[in-house]
Amino acid sequence: MPSIFSATLALCIATAGVLSGICMYPPHGPPPTRFRTDRIRFMTGAFPKLVTHICTVAFLYHALVTLYYPATATDAPVLSTICPYPHHLDANIVSWSPRTMLSLLTIFVGAIVRIAAYGGLGRNFTFELAAPDRLVTGGMYRFVQHPGYTGLGMVVAGGLGICYQWHSAAIACWMPDGLFYDLQWVAELGGLGVGVVGLSVLTIRVRDEERMLRERFGEEWEMWHRRTARFVPGIA
Repeated sequence: MPSIFSATLALCIATAGVLSGICMYPPHGPPPTRFRTDRIRFMTGAFPKLVTHICTVAFLYHALVTLYYPATATDAPVLSTICPYPHHLDANIVSWSPRTMLSLLTIFVGAIVRIAAYGGLGRNFTFELAAPDRLVTGGMYRFVQHPGYTGLGMVVAGGLGICYQWHSAAIACWMPDGLFYDLQWVAELGGLGVGVVGLSVLTIRVRDEERMLRERFGEEWEMWHRRTARFVPGIA
């Protein structure tokens, strides 16, 4: 029978997975008209929805494995059934540890910021680039210009600490010994590549958004842009 510690961690990880899914899934459908310059338009259709489903399943599966880890004599058959290679798991991400606590806290705080950004913009928050009907400067937008990206960045960073890595249950449990150890360097290199691409995409999108807002609102946007940070107050 799972312990209270593994059960609470599994519940927290499952909750984090659901919140991550909410933060990655478009809150509204495509706008009727789009801004003429949207250089990452190809990533705003089915792509985020597919990523959302994959990440949510990875979180929920990780939570299930966590529920039976570490396995007692009674739970060992269950764990070996749902996780054929449990010896690949990193105990720091399938049991309570400073790493899991920090990662979960980062996800929960990031989700609050991201969902607050959804609420602040309302139907103007779309993954496709479109000029809003008004410039929102209250709520989260009183302090930062792109709180949605700040929140999403925190959610992804927290996910990297638990589920989006080589030792996570979704990979470690199903990778045979030879492949698991031989391909680890490939995963690390791939993760670095994904990080570089992600930062590049973010930079492009922010520039396109700011160009759109400058053209749409002029001096009103310029004044707000000068007095607020882009992502983190007092830092960036």
